[in-house]
Amino acid sequence: MSERLKNTTQVSNEDVIDDLTKDLQSSLNTAENLAEFVISPETSAENMPTDSGDAAPFTGKRAQSYEASEKFDESLADYKKILELDPSHQEARKASLRLPPLIEAKNEKLKEEMLGKLKDLGNMILKPFGLSTNNFQMDQDPDTKGYKINFKQ
Repeated sequence: MSERLKNTTQVSNEDVIDDLTKDLQSSLNTAENLAEFVISPETSAENMPTDSGDAAPFTGKRAQSYEASEKFDESLADYKKILELDPSHQEARKASLRLPPLIEAKNEKLKEEMLGKLKDLGNMILKPFGLSTNNFQMDQDPDTKGYKINFKQ
């Protein structure tokens, strides 16, 4: 309820309805503005305009939505499509420089998380034998980027 109605001792039904209508209209305007700006990342390719002039803004909004939902790979792919259509597009150029480090950091975080879970699983399996993953040393080969596993007691 608005301040105007809170400070009034007698409130008519019309005043309450007007107040609620204004609040609802304000909420709808906000929702419409958000809907215009944000396109769901799940927006299908069939809905994308085929005209290159229309496709760039659509793809740009979808790329922003992907980036906001931390789907950096998809966002970068959309920005690259924009650059194919319009190589002078400044936002796409900036994003194509900004996103690769974010993608790398996210992939590194996922890799660390996966290795941690694998280590926990390994410890669970090795525990009945009196061993743990700490009994094994993993060294990465700089040439092949593969790993060597050595047993230590």
